[in-house]
Amino acid sequence: MMEEEKHISCLKDCTKGEKKLFLLPGRHDPSSSDILHSDSFTSTASACVARPTRSSSDSLGHGVAEDGEHSRISGTCLCKFSAVIYLATCVMISALYVAIYGQSQQYFTSEEVWVPGKPVDKPVPLMFYDHPYTEWISQRWTYHGQNFSNWPSLPNYIDSVDQVLSGKVDGEPGVWLLSGAELYFAVGLGGDRDPQFFNISGLSGITAEPNASRLSQTASSDGLFVITPLNITLLDCSPQARDYCDVVAGTKVPLEFGSSVNAAAVSSNAGSLSQLWVGADEGLFQVTVRSGGELHVENVSYVSNQSVSAVAWRGSISDGQKHPRHRPFFFAQQLTDVRQDVATSGRSGVYLPRGATTGSSNNNNNSPSPDDDTTFGLLVVATREKLLFFDGETWWFEWVSVWGTGLGGVVDGPPTDLLFAPSGELYVSNNVSITRVNTNYTFDRLGPLEGLPYNQASALHYSPYTPAYPHPTSQSPKYDASRASEGGGTLWIATKKGYALFDTADSSFVGYHYGPRWHSGESVLGLTGNGGGNGTVLLTDGGLTVVHPQEWTLERKAGHYQGMLSRHTRPPGIVSDCPLENYDPLTCVPQTTANDGLWTSWLVAAEAFRHHVTGSEEARLQAWALFKGMQFLVNVTGVDGLMARSAVTDNTSVSGSDWHNSSSIPGWQWLGDTSSDEVVGHMFAYPIVCDLVAKGTEEVASVTNLIDEIVDYIKTNDYYLIDVTNRSTRWGVWAPKQINFNQSWADEHGLNSLQILTYLLSAFRVTGKEEYFAAWKELFNGTTAGLPNHYGLNMINQKITFPRDDNFSDDELAFLPFFTYFYTLKLLNRKLTMEHMESLVTVPSLSIKRAWNTVGKGRSSAWTTIYSYALDLKTEELIEDVVWNLRTWPLELVEWPTANSHRLDIRFNPEQDRNFRSHSQSVRVLPANERGQLRWNADPFLLDSAGSSSEMDPGAWLMPYWLARWTKLL
Repeated sequence: MMEEEKHISCLKDCTKGEKKLFLLPGRHDPSSSDILHSDSFTSTASACVARPTRSSSDSLGHGVAEDGEHSRISGTCLCKFSAVIYLATCVMISALYVAIYGQSQQYFTSEEVWVPGKPVDKPVPLMFYDHPYTEWISQRWTYHGQNFSNWPSLPNYIDSVDQVLSGKVDGEPGVWLLSGAELYFAVGLGGDRDPQFFNISGLSGITAEPNASRLSQTASSDGLFVITPLNITLLDCSPQARDYCDVVAGTKVPLEFGSSVNAAAVSSNAGSLSQLWVGADEGLFQVTVRSGGELHVENVSYVSNQSVSAVAWRGSISDGQKHPRHRPFFFAQQLTDVRQDVATSGRSGVYLPRGATTGSSNNNNNSPSPDDDTTFGLLVVATREKLLFFDGETWWFEWVSVWGTGLGGVVDGPPTDLLFAPSGELYVSNNVSITRVNTNYTFDRLGPLEGLPYNQASALHYSPYTPAYPHPTSQSPKYDASRASEGGGTLWIATKKGYALFDTADSSFVGYHYGPRWHSGESVLGLTGNGGGNGTVLLTDGGLTVVHPQEWTLERKAGHYQGMLSRHTRPPGIVSDCPLENYDPLTCVPQTTANDGLWTSWLVAAEAFRHHVTGSEEARLQAWALFKGMQFLVNVTGVDGLMARSAVTDNTSVSGSDWHNSSSIPGWQWLGDTSSDEVVGHMFAYPIVCDLVAKGTEEVASVTNLIDEIVDYIKTNDYYLIDVTNRSTRWGVWAPKQINFNQSWADEHGLNSLQILTYLLSAFRVTGKEEYFAAWKELFNGTTAGLPNHYGLNMINQKITFPRDDNFSDDELAFLPFFTYFYTLKLLNRKLTMEHMESLVTVPSLSIKRAWNTVGKGRSSAWTTIYSYALDLKTEELIEDVVWNLRTWPLELVEWPTANSHRLDIRFNPEQDRNFRSHSQSVRVLPANERGQLRWNADPFLLDSAGSSSEMDPGAWLMPYWLARWTKLL
């Protein structure tokens, strides 16, 4: 250590209670989150720092030696001697304690004694890993005449669909559509090209009964049963068929069928078709394919005269296919295990599990039974009153609960669908909850307390894909491959309002998607696989939707949003949202808004951080171009330091008395009555541009002058923002007379105190003008006109926690200045006393910590990153919240209508909000893609949103992402 450094180090330890001299020798990385403690202040020599001339004392009256030479203190040796005396005293006290009380096991232990050279375990620093995660991509079709957004329409001859079912025709995977009396096969749904629809009814000559027929796939997936109240037809659609699909068998059904067919399932024998089970209004029917293609229909007497709503079957699995965690039903003698490779659903058909065998023969119970050398599997039948089981030999049942009378059963209500997952569990949907029948025959209820977002379930579907949401700080997350071996996959639950997703491996609900962001229509009526793809086809009351999972990273998502930026940027470099025609993003044309500068500032900062993280010159040029747009908003007013809310050419139609023709830039008009929101945006972006973007003296000077002009204009006008009308703007007020003594400004009492202190401190750093720091001290704890200002005290409690006045826009107007304040501290190249350092650091730290107690519950990527940066915090929880918010942010930034107040998995906030509404907010913030908030001036807890047919700019995502990358939080 150099002599001078030793001297200063000793000085810092030995001058308790005296004024300290803070030596600022080196450079400090402004992206570092290292907090400036009151006894240590190291800073950088920024490009935008005005360096003072050396003199015997600075303007604050603090002793600074000539030419940086610091006076020697003759007590250096005394300092070292005092340290020795202090250590000796500690040893003596410790020895006295041991002599009196003996050795304490808390301090004296033989374990983990440190010895020189022995490795010491240190906490492993938290690292962020940008693992691939699941994004759900929706492609939506509407019925003809119901045009919405840029969604394609189904052919006009398909005006309704009763059932969807995956299958194959001529070896081509696709989806069967039962539409009224017609049968269609769709190829290419969810693909890159337009889908094709083939009318199979016209080729095969078969017709269905509208709203009363069902389809069921054969075991080979190349065949199809078409079941109506009058006929059963078997189609062969294999490549060997002469004309797409050949009719290979058919029969009329007995009158006992009733007026409607409700469900069907197929059981198979070693890969060949064996039996079809049909659930109808009047009971369960067994259809057997006999030699020569004859179909034989027989009523199952055990279920006769009972309306069957759903049927499901699953085959048995050989010992070699067992999974160790599954156990068979204890009473089923022939069931060795129940695991299979594909799902079986009674409403959507069934597939034969590999290795399953079954057969049929007559028995003395008038019930179907397996051949002697085969194992039947398990058949499950649902009626309004019972859930019935048949294992090939024995029938048994469990009662269904009666909601009206309170009679209990193992299922909460009449089943609407049945589905076997590959792991063997049976899922039963009903209008109250979901019931899971485990392989050991225990019944589990999956209701709202278990996370079910909404009930009124109508259909179930299993997808083998397991959603991936890997832990962001784990180097080797648990992935799909390992989870699949545990029976992982996704259970899709169709409801009257959207659909829910259930992770069968984790036994947890992982998503709820409702509304036009996710699907056409209101209700999801049916589900099926997407032929050969990995997507799921949704049948809704408004058309069809294909939802398929894709693996994304945050880096890829950043590129996605980056591509949207150009359509949100208009001359002269202003970013804003854009209204859409009928929610169609292709009609996006950015329009003027009341806060063009604020929205643009987010993208200026994002591009500046991206430039520093990636080294991209394109990002720097983009940041500079957007900065020039913000600078234009200041220049267009013709008043130094006054910025416009917005600006447009004079041939643009505008209305309102706040529009003015520009006196400084002919051909333009600008929007006045500028609010504090705009000042926040400008003062947030400019210091970042000054330090991270501007190159050369000229560029640096242009940014520095802007900061100087804005802060000087406010300060000179007694902390009012004066419009060209010579009156203060409505919200441009930071004056002590209003902030401290007018209760109508109580909301801004702490908020605007924080803002103006930030602006003064930032201007002091950038310009080097001592008048700004003098003004800071006067407002912080001085007086004006004989009255105390105490803005420092004001800012501590700036966050309003009164629910009726909790303004989420004010969170934006606080946290952007918070960033600028702490950013300034990390770069401030001054020699300040302990007194000033404590004021500079302690007060804003108290303020942001207090605000975080409320704001942190929103799990905002923006505010979490700023909070982490300000207080040098990098915890697992903060990283998780940032990543969770960035991952769940919707890929489409359209302000779709959203609704969540009907959900069962939320806890309502009983407090009234700013609009005097109670139960309008959730206590737990929902994922961003399930709510309507797309900017950080809006309420993330709000459950319902009407939408606005606008597309927001991507700044709310890009700024916090690149800020987190720049601060190395991610």
